[in-house]
Amino acid sequence: MPEECMKLPMADVLPAPAMPNRHRILRQLLENKEGWSINKLALYLNVSRTAAQNHCQTLEKEGLIKKNSRLKTLGRPSVTYVLTDKGIAYFPKKYALFSVIVLRDLKNEMGSEGFIGYMQKLGKRVADQYRAYFTGLNEEERVKNLLTLMQELGFYPRLLQNTEIQAMEISVHNCIYHEIAQEIEEVCAFDQTLMAELANKEVELRSCMSKGDEVCCFRMHTEKR
Repeated sequence: MPEECMKLPMADVLPAPAMPNRHRILRQLLENKEGWSINKLALYLNVSRTAAQNHCQTLEKEGLIKKNSRLKTLGRPSVTYVLTDKGIAYFPKKYALFSVIVLRDLKNEMGSEGFIGYMQKLGKRVADQYRAYFTGLNEEERVKNLLTLMQELGFYPRLLQNTEIQAMEISVHNCIYHEIAQEIEEVCAFDQTLMAELANKEVELRSCMSKGDEVCCFRMHTEKR
C-alpha cells in the first residue's frame, strides 16, 4: 500500500448513515443490471416478502423500476425488477461540472465575443425547433407561448409591463443553469437570443443573477427587423 494511503483505525471511521429501504433497493438494482427478485430483495433488506413487494410496487408506480421476465432453464418465467431510465436518473449527476469544463474550454479557444456568437447560434437553432408554434401569431399570443415554453424548460417567468417606456419585461427568479452562469456569464446570450427569435422582438438583458442581481430581467423592445 502506498505511504500516502494511510489506513485509519476503525475508531476514527464514521459509520455510514442508514439508507431508506427504497434507496437501498435502487442502489442494488443499479449495481445488478440483470435485476433482483422479490425474494432476493427481501433477504437483502431483512424484511418479509410482502414488505419487499410493497416497496417494489411503490417504486414501480413512480416509474423508477419495472418488472423484467426471463425464462428459466425449465421454461418457467422468472420475474425480477430492474431500473428504468428514470430510476437511473434518480442518482446524483454532475452535468454542471462537466458543462462548465467544456464551455470554459470553448470560451478560451473562441474568445469572449466568439463564444457569445456561438451561444447566439445555439439559441437560434433551438428557436427553430419551436418556431412552428409561434408562426402566424400576434404579439400577445407569441409572448404567452414564450412564457409557456420557458416554464416547460424549467424557468419561473413573470410578465411585467413597464409603463414608463411602454415595454414588456420578463423577470425570472431562478436560473436553470445557475452554476454554469456563475462561471461563464456569456451563456445568458443563449436565453436572450431564444426569446428574441420566438417573440420576434429585440431583447435586452437588464439584470442578471450571475452578476449578483436578485432576478434576471429581459426587456422586450420593438419588433425585430
